[in-house]
Amino acid sequence: AASELQEYVESVVKLEKEMAKLRLKSDSKNSTPSAVKENKKSEMTAGSSQDKLAGGRLKREHECVMCLSEERSVVFLPCAHQVLCPKCNVLHEKQGMKDCPSCRTPIKFRIHAKFLGQQ
Repeated sequence: AASELQEYVESVVKLEKEMAKLRLKSDSKNSTPSAVKENKKSEMTAGSSQDKLAGGRLKREHECVMCLSEERSVVFLPCAHQVLCPKCNVLHEKQGMKDCPSCRTPIKFRIHAKFLGQQ
């Protein structure tokens, strides 16, 4: 079970890095040449500052699907969906919910992920 968990963790880390690269690539294609340099500088730390908008609001794609106010940081395995914040994850688990709210796959592990720029 420990080796299976380690494989899932490594898979999640690999997918997060790939997503950061794809976001950077996508943003640079949609930017003007002068803004491309700024995008590269601001996204060097994969996810550190891109999680918040001006005024402190989280981007919609990073909001917890239950409370819609906190940042998603719990990864469900094996589906690797990241849809809940830690508080809502506790509620989800206490209510006996054992399936991913996104795809209904049975949850084997719940991992609290910390990414660059988070403390």
